[in-house]
Amino acid sequence: MSDPNQPAEGDPFAPPPEGAAAQVPGIPNDPPAYGTPATPPPPPPPPLPVYGSTPPLTGYNSPASQPYPPAAGYGVPKSSGKAVAVMVLGIVGLVLLCGYGIGIVPAIVSLALAPGAKREIAASGGALTGEGMVKAGVVCSWIAVGLSIAIIGFIIIAFAIGAAGSAASVGG
Repeated sequence: MSDPNQPAEGDPFAPPPEGAAAQVPGIPNDPPAYGTPATPPPPPPPPLPVYGSTPPLTGYNSPASQPYPPAAGYGVPKSSGKAVAVMVLGIVGLVLLCGYGIGIVPAIVSLALAPGAKREIAASGGALTGEGMVKAGVVCSWIAVGLSIAIIGFIIIAFAIGAAGSAASVGG
């Protein structure tokens, strides 16, 4: 009968016998003799490309892996100049209304340009964009016009009340 504390013969997990070095599969225990390399050294890296030159076409850099060029005739759509003008004049109308009280002038010009900008964008067939800018300019313009009318009405009412009050005090 064998000893249960002793490993069985051929057991890969058994400790090495005393005095023997551990043998790892695939790795020799003895180093190669001096002057004979175990494996050849790796090849040197390729030289770096010169700045501005095209790298060599190998591997992932081959012509087959390059992205497709953009299709002819399909450029990036441009914004309509009239749409930009409508938006800028609408914003300027609000700013001038708040700062100087004359915002109604650029706001009215913006509202006059808006239909032409919409027609120009629609007639371009997708080559021009700017519908959002036209909407923003029209909204800003109507706000400037509405506030201008409200301020002018408030001033007229204030003058009428002031004139009626001063006439009543003079006559009495």
